Amino acid sequence: MTKRLIHSRTGRWWQRSLLVAGLFLLCLLLVPLAGAAPASGTPPPNEDSPTEVYLSFLLLDIPEIDVQSESYQVEGLLYAGWYDERAAFSPAIQVEPEEEESEQAAAEEAGASLDEGRHLAAGDMRSQIEPSFVMGGVKSYSGDAALSVIEEQIWSPQFEIINSRGEPFRNLYTSVRVYEDGFVEYEERFNGLLAGPMDLRKFPFDSQVLPLRITTFDYDSRQVVFKQIQTDASPDFRLAEWTVNQISGTTKTDTAYGIEPQDEETAFYYPVAEIAINVSRKSGYYILRVILPLALIIAVSWSVFWLESGSVSDQLAVSFTVLLTIVAFNFLVADKLPPIAYTTFMDALLLMSYVFLALSIVQNIMQASLFSAGKEEASRMIDVTARWLFPLAYVAVAGLATLYFFVWAA
Repeated sequence: MTKRLIHSRTGRWWQRSLLVAGLFLLCLLLVPLAGAAPASGTPPPNEDSPTEVYLSFLLLDIPEIDVQSESYQVEGLLYAGWYDERAAFSPAIQVEPEEEESEQAAAEEAGASLDEGRHLAAGDMRSQIEPSFVMGGVKSYSGDAALSVIEEQIWSPQFEIINSRGEPFRNLYTSVRVYEDGFVEYEERFNGLLAGPMDLRKFPFDSQVLPLRITTFDYDSRQVVFKQIQTDASPDFRLAEWTVNQISGTTKTDTAYGIEPQDEETAFYYPVAEIAINVSRKSGYYILRVILPLALIIAVSWSVFWLESGSVSDQLAVSFTVLLTIVAFNFLVADKLPPIAYTTFMDALLLMSYVFLALSIVQNIMQASLFSAGKEEASRMIDVTARWLFPLAYVAVAGLATLYFFVWAA
């Protein structure tokens, strides 16, 4: 009996010991995780005033502009910089240039290029904000290391693109530089599908403004403000069908997605950076492939005025052949336009061509009727008058359409 009691107490003691040891090991595992808590819940650096975040944008490419869906794809580099005294450090070891180059070469061999896509060299943003800035100690991170630092150690504004259509392909390349006084430089290369309204009334001589709206919904304008928008395009940037005229950027505070608040006192305003990419269509393709052939086809339709009076079948055959050709042109242009409710300049030219073809058919029937009634002189005079009246009227109507779309309506 005594032996059984001793064995029972010993078993309980071992169980308690194993339980205590397991709890102790679990605590050891949780301590590092608690020390590496993500910085996403960390408040901005300034508690009494908004943190100023300086922004720059470099346009790399616009792979596609789809007027049918009023969407466009943009690839660019977003740069940001802000002060955070909590990230300041004292450089204990000065890295020699030879060692820094060897570290960069090792990173490149591992598949991470520290200079890939970099537009602003280290310190460029600081020197723009502070002309008297002198480079000191700096910590650089790129790729997965930069993402890990942002998530676990350094506060960041968590940028979002407001007018994205679907989830943008972001973080193609990310780098972070932290200076010894706490200034943080952030660089992100992204590729996203964006949406914006397009005005196609002047098509194919139209110009469009492609907006890129950036904000941070994690912090309102009382916590973060955007400053110093600088914009530029890569020297290698080219567009096949469009020409980039200007890239401009402004900062402001606005409600979520620009929706007017019902109550100003309870409305939340967020910092917004608006980048406008002004592009104009290269109209040479449409002039050579659509407008000039269309004008020549209409001119060919006027050849019926020189045919022998009374040949109604030949005149109508020419007119209806031209009509079918213009219908084919209409289908060609319609594939490049969205289903919009208003009339474009190209629509006006096509409609004008239909009207003049219809008038030429009416003229053929009139002169044929007069010829059949024995009024040959009157029939001939209608043809002679139409030879100069139709070209002059076509040019005059085309001129009025041009004035309307490019002067009066504008």
